[in-house]
Amino acid sequence: MRLFFLLIVLLPGTGGHFCQAQAPPTGYSLAQALTVATAQYPSLQASQRETQAAQRQVAVARNTLLPELNVAYQANVATYNNITGMLYPQYVLPISGPPSTANRNDAVVGSAASALLTWSPLTFGARAADIGLAQAQVRTAQANESVTLLSHQVRVADAYFDLLLATDLVRVYAQNTRRTETLARQANVLVINGLRPGVDSAQFNAEVSRAQVDFLTAQQSREAAAIRLSELLALATGEVTATDTTLLTRLPPAADPVAADTATHPYLLAARRQVEASRQRRQVIQRAVLPKLSFWGTGYGRGSGISATGEVNSSDGWRLSRTNYGAGFQLALPVLSYPQVRVRAQQEQFLTQAYEARLRETGLQVSKQQQQAQAALRSRLLIARQLPRQLGAARFAYRAQQTRYETGLVSVTDVAQAQYALVRAEVDARAATAQAWKAYLALAAARGDVNELLRPVQP
Repeated sequence: MRLFFLLIVLLPGTGGHFCQAQAPPTGYSLAQALTVATAQYPSLQASQRETQAAQRQVAVARNTLLPELNVAYQANVATYNNITGMLYPQYVLPISGPPSTANRNDAVVGSAASALLTWSPLTFGARAADIGLAQAQVRTAQANESVTLLSHQVRVADAYFDLLLATDLVRVYAQNTRRTETLARQANVLVINGLRPGVDSAQFNAEVSRAQVDFLTAQQSREAAAIRLSELLALATGEVTATDTTLLTRLPPAADPVAADTATHPYLLAARRQVEASRQRRQVIQRAVLPKLSFWGTGYGRGSGISATGEVNSSDGWRLSRTNYGAGFQLALPVLSYPQVRVRAQQEQFLTQAYEARLRETGLQVSKQQQQAQAALRSRLLIARQLPRQLGAARFAYRAQQTRYETGLVSVTDVAQAQYALVRAEVDARAATAQAWKAYLALAAARGDVNELLRPVQP
């Protein structure tokens, strides 16, 4: 079950929004995004259809209790040369009737109509095993559907946080661009008045250009993140925006130290269902050697172009001149199938043991993943709580350097460094909050319930 550990993405992502001139912007809260993805994404729909198909297989297995009735009519044109003796009928169609004294090449018409009813009400447990296997496969399909749902919800929530962060970073870099342009204008005034050297104006213009490049890069990242979220929501067109912007202004709650109940974890449940289905398949195999009781009833009529006296009248072959009926039962026992069935049962037993080992491995991985997610969340929260101090210090340092530059105490390089430290602190502070929410998402996913993520998100 290694798929589970590929779903938790803790690294910072990119963000953006996808612009379509003909479609109005569409905003989604996190809860709305998860709901839309659940209803529309193709892989989830495919899992639902697979579950429905497995449910129909239960009905198919139960319907084997019903009798079968086959009706048929046939007509033929053939010669009627026959001989006494045994014949293995495969690939040879025998002729009914008495032996002929010689070969004749003239053909006559023959016909037949029949109805055959067969019923196997007693299979000594084989049918019950088939039904049990079909039901086990339904439970397996339902568990796989839950796995697919959890995996996709994690991807959607992760992409949603990427879009939130990328959108906020566009504002950060836009503010940095305005701040840099203001500095450049101030430097130009100082240069014109002869208070600063002319090179300062050129250096600040270069800083303006760099700030604009950073802003354009942030916009591109925002567009990429929006396209990614749009894909996960199965939206064909339209701009996607994240409306839960307040998430980046607060931190998620700390991890609950109590270990979550893993009995209903989708990945553990799917592994457990595989074990149950394998055991049921072994039972089906073992019951293949049991006897089978069948009842049958038939009625049929035949017509032949040759009479009982040997007179040929081909047109009589179209009439059903002889009719019969009959009923009976049959008890069939596959006597020599036991060695083959035993080997197949042993094979399935080994598969069951393999699934049981994978179940234990999955349980261990889920437990450790929860511990890792709790540790990651604690670390992210500590980091996020420290960064506002760093941001405050960077703002103070920037304002101080700006004032000192205006009074001629520092160079343009010192101001540029303070400005870079400020924008870096602003980006780090917002990224730390987003990463704290992603760590909380990782914990919710490790516990097997993304809905746990929505509880602190709700206003």
